[in-house]
Amino acid sequence: MTGRITVEDQSTNISSDLLSACTFEVAPNPFRQNTKLSFSLPTQSEVVIKIINNLGQTVYTYQQNYESGEHQIAWDGKNEEGIEVAAGAYYGILEACDHELVMKLQKTE
Repeated sequence: MTGRITVEDQSTNISSDLLSACTFEVAPNPFRQNTKLSFSLPTQSEVVIKIINNLGQTVYTYQQNYESGEHQIAWDGKNEEGIEVAAGAYYGILEACDHELVMKLQKTE
């Protein structure tokens, strides 16, 4: 990894009974250069986040194991080669806890 993603782990010790499902949010959205992808997990899980363009091509993939709780990563709007992606619509896909959640992202100029 070349430092394009910043991980801000905000794990909590909340009982999994209080966290009934995975959640996924993106803010700011729309964004110009950077955005944060926030997610919560009811149990420990491998997390895969993919950023897909409107042609269905994966421009960025992030993968890591996380404990239950709330977590956040920052995406700098660059693809896996470190090149800034064009303005337009993208989709963030969170795969975790046997779920797949999708959020639309809008990158502006």
